[in-house]
Amino acid sequence: MFHREKCMKTAAKKIRANYFSDELGVEEFHRSFVKLLAQMQKDASSKYLRPENTHRFKHGGQWAHPAAPNLLPGEMNAHSAQTEVSFDKIVNHDLTVIDQVFSELVEGLERQFASMVYSTVSAAAEAVGNTVDAKAAGSPYEAFVKMLEKIQFSSDKFGNVTLPTVHLGPEAFKALQKSAAEASPEAHQRVEAIKAGKTAEALEREVERKARFVCYGEVK
Repeated sequence: MFHREKCMKTAAKKIRANYFSDELGVEEFHRSFVKLLAQMQKDASSKYLRPENTHRFKHGGQWAHPAAPNLLPGEMNAHSAQTEVSFDKIVNHDLTVIDQVFSELVEGLERQFASMVYSTVSAAAEAVGNTVDAKAAGSPYEAFVKMLEKIQFSSDKFGNVTLPTVHLGPEAFKALQKSAAEASPEAHQRVEAIKAGKTAEALEREVERKARFVCYGEVK
């Protein structure tokens, strides 16, 4: 009898309501927090890669290119970020910590993502010799022209051609602006001719790609 009463008291104690905790609210907050953080991280990543050209995986592994053995092998890279909230802000119910936490986490993840993108592109370009020496080119604008000559433009399925995006630091951007302003009209005409030619090539490649699919675009 004593043992049974003791067990009943223990069970009652375990299911006692805790009026100072909102478990459902905490769960909903965590779910909303993760969802918003994922969206903000996605928006930050879109500065470097177009959203339609990115994929998300639940499990990590290694990229495989069986049909293109010349491509560099890739692997998953783990990115992490952390933030701290002072005890005083918690005690004072300072809601600005919400923005603080989001901004610090997203900025930390974005820095790592940008570093990964630049290093990956750099390694791929160097592996095939598709690089430009700005000093050897003679000027930043001439280096820009040579860069255009070495890359391909892309077209989506609707025939919209995407021009390349150039990422520069503040000093390099100012140097390119100054060099472009000082460039001759012939140099600018050369750039426009390159853009027109590569745009036409991109559209032609897209037409050839669609031609490989039977009845592509037909409405039934």
